[in-house]
This record gives sequence, structure tokens and C-alpha cells, in this order.
Amino acid sequence: MKRFFKEYKFIITVVLGVISIIGLNALVLFISKTIRIIPWMNTFLNQYSGILLLILILVGFYLSRKQSLISRKLGMLSPETLTIVSDEKTIFIGSNTNKFLPSNIKVVPTQIHPLWKEADRKYPELKIATWIADRENIANDEAIYGGQYTFVREFEIPFELSRMRSAEICLLIDDFCELSVNETRFEKLHGFEDLHKFDISKAVKKGKNRVQFVIENMSFEKLNDPNVNKEFYESKEKFLLNPYGFKFCIIIQYFG
Repeated sequence: MKRFFKEYKFIITVVLGVISIIGLNALVLFISKTIRIIPWMNTFLNQYSGILLLILILVGFYLSRKQSLISRKLGMLSPETLTIVSDEKTIFIGSNTNKFLPSNIKVVPTQIHPLWKEADRKYPELKIATWIADRENIANDEAIYGGQYTFVREFEIPFELSRMRSAEICLLIDDFCELSVNETRFEKLHGFEDLHKFDISKAVKKGKNRVQFVIENMSFEKLNDPNVNKEFYESKEKFLLNPYGFKFCIIIQYFG
């Protein structure tokens, strides 16, 4: 049904316009021939039938132009979906705690995070997304003392926002995240097991959009006893035992 209305939208629009014109014109003729008890109305309809017909044509085409809106209201059209996920298009802007890390580079998506399999099972909306972390550049000291990293994902909305039905972001983080969409900031998030969802319909715009994630990794400094955390302190890749990262999916529904 959705595909039918999309492919034959022009034909349907013309048909609705013609039906509207014929129907309204028939109504005028019916009134002019049947309501003879009011002479002035008959005279008016007979003298100004051309103007009335023009008005009816304009009304008919207006209704036909609203065909898409009417179809939505009646449930005849189903929304399409624009999906943006965490992937290689995500950009690592830099670290607030380690100024020596390279900035403005494309990330290398990784699946080393211990939560990703569980996340895919619990949250199917994140299954096509990949974990994002600056694995190539994180220092072992940052796995001990914590760190803060900024990532950006840009995407395009090619349609008018009046056609948008909903816009939502689903997010899984480890450990903290400050999220902003364009100029709108959301509350700081915490937790690596719960799925966070935000309505971003009032924050997005037509054209280029920018979503920023400031991810913070918790410190292991308080667990500074090698006897307690022997495996962690003997590891050459400490970030494997104290990883950070995030995974997101933006779902925008709109009418084509």
C-alpha cells in the first residue's frame, strides 16, 4: 500500500482534483435546479456560475495538493525511516585529559567491549551499530586515572521537518556521556547497562546536523593495589580491562 501511493502519487493527486471539481460543480448545479423557493439564490448561481466554477476548481486542486496529508491522517501511508548509527563516519575530536592525542580523525570501530554481545541481545535497535572508542590512541595511564574523549557524528536530513513523524536517539555508554544535538544539550548520562533514549525531534533541523558525545572513562586509581588487581596492572593493554566507549542509533521516521 505504501509503495503504491508513493509510485502513483501524481496520478492520485490528479484524480482527487478532478473528483473534487466534478463533485462540487454537481453540488452547485443541484442547488441551482432544486432550490427554487429562493429566487435570488437561483439568480445568483446562474449569473456567477463561472466564478463559482473557478472557486470550485481552486478548492479541488487545494484538496488534491493535501492528498498526502489526508492519506497520512487516514493511515493510508506508512512512514519511512532514516537510520544513523555509530560507525566509521564518527569523528574523534580529541581528548580533554590527553592533549597529545591526534584530533579530527575518523575512528576505527571496535568490538572489543565486553558489553557488545549482551547489548545486541537486549537492544536489537543497536545491533547494526558498532562500539566506538579511541582504541588506537588511548594510553594505559588513562585506563588507570580515567579520561575524557569527544566524538562527533554528522548527518543530513534531506526533507522538510513538517514531514517528520518522530526522531529518537538510543544510546549505550561506558561510563559517562554528555550528549548534545546541534545547539541542544541533554542531561549527563551514566551507566553501562541501561539503554538511554531521547526524543530529539525538536533539536534536529533540515540539512546538516551535528551530534556530539563527550565520553568519560572512570578512574581505576582508587584500586591502586597491584595485589588486588594483579591482572590489570600486569597487562600491557590496560584499556582492555578498563574500557570505555559508546554505541548509538538515531531513528528518524518521516513521510515520503
